[in-house]
Amino acid sequence: MAERAIVLQHEPDAAAGNFGEWAEARGFELEVLTTDGRWEVPDLADVAFVASLGSPDHSYDDELPWLARELGVLAAAHRSGTPVYGICFGSQSLALSLGAETQLAEEREIGWYDLDLSSGIEVPAGPWFFWHEDRFDVPAEAELLGRTPRGPALFRTEKDWGVQFHPEVDLETLETWILKEGADLDAATRARMRHNLETEAAAARDRAWSLYDVFLDDLRR
Repeated sequence: MAERAIVLQHEPDAAAGNFGEWAEARGFELEVLTTDGRWEVPDLADVAFVASLGSPDHSYDDELPWLARELGVLAAAHRSGTPVYGICFGSQSLALSLGAETQLAEEREIGWYDLDLSSGIEVPAGPWFFWHEDRFDVPAEAELLGRTPRGPALFRTEKDWGVQFHPEVDLETLETWILKEGADLDAATRARMRHNLETEAAAARDRAWSLYDVFLDDLRR
């Protein structure tokens, strides 16, 4: 019988992507909760993990109508000991829920970057796809696992993982993001953004699945 997992999806065009494919392949049944849905903070007693996905919105924007409910789910996860996997915006809201600050970064981080990893961490250094303009402080109870020159990019607690990048993205989704959010990007930047997903899509997917499997190892401990 499949284990139940919850996905917090903030944008119609920012779905779980290959993270969802990985979760289903590993025996999880995903329940997707969208920001425009009418739902209450769920009982997490039988939930294996909660995943929070990306968004162009800001975790420090108190005027976001759905942010309080997002943080309510994460608080419920912490109370129940349910692991959380946060991706980009999700990593920022996870950090916020753990008592850290999030804020506008000095500059946007867009493109493919390798991580400077902590010694002994068995995750791929990259390249990973980044597209964000905010940053998080590493929560006091968390371990910083990886960073780029612009700041922290990967952290974990005993049970939670926050990744500032987008391991889940595929080329079709990226093209949608470029169309909606990339009007100010020049042609060379767009080409660099597409490159790894056009030339090494299978390798990018394999890196992502290996990253998720390390989270799963933590979840199973």
